[in-house]
Amino acid sequence: SSYLDEMQPGSTQRFYRINISLLNLVTNVLFATGGGPAHGVANDLFQGATITGHSPMHPAADGFLAEDMFSHGSELHSTDAIFADTSRTFDYVEFHTTNAVHLSRVAIGFINDHIAGANNDNRSVSGIRMYASSTAETVQDNLILDIPIDPEYTTAYGSNGISADHDQNLSGVRYFRVEFTRSNPNSGPRVMEVDGYDDTP
Repeated sequence: SSYLDEMQPGSTQRFYRINISLLNLVTNVLFATGGGPAHGVANDLFQGATITGHSPMHPAADGFLAEDMFSHGSELHSTDAIFADTSRTFDYVEFHTTNAVHLSRVAIGFINDHIAGANNDNRSVSGIRMYASSTAETVQDNLILDIPIDPEYTTAYGSNGISADHDQNLSGVRYFRVEFTRSNPNSGPRVMEVDGYDDTP
């Protein structure tokens, strides 16, 4: 099967759809594969989001910026962000939009270091958690997404570049937190893009 990947306009990618039930949280997730960087599109609600907190970023070259997850930030690394290789179990980014939005879909892109024929899945994540709220003080009280991801992207999904696309139906939200569970505690994950959409007709 295939679908048109909005994170990479004009490209058609294979996908895997799975239904996941965790406690009372039920999520329908679309995993799409594609080897290239993820780029923001015009109707991305998170484009240019204001970052309010994040885990340390990788210092390579002129450094990666958390803003690079929202197609805004470092000119050198503008298409991806890598968290620092200091030992931890997860990384996070907190951000808010200018105004409250209706969120009907979230798409998050990743690429790991897998090279064909080599067993290297560094920079992978093994899970995502996302929170959203109308106020900064209550954002971590409202978990909207909690899904596992197979860190061996190429083996599980057919490419070392994937995007996780999942539906939501949230009105009046402005403050967000995304947590990325590391598959390797000593390898900071690479996040290509965090996008939000309002698909309401």
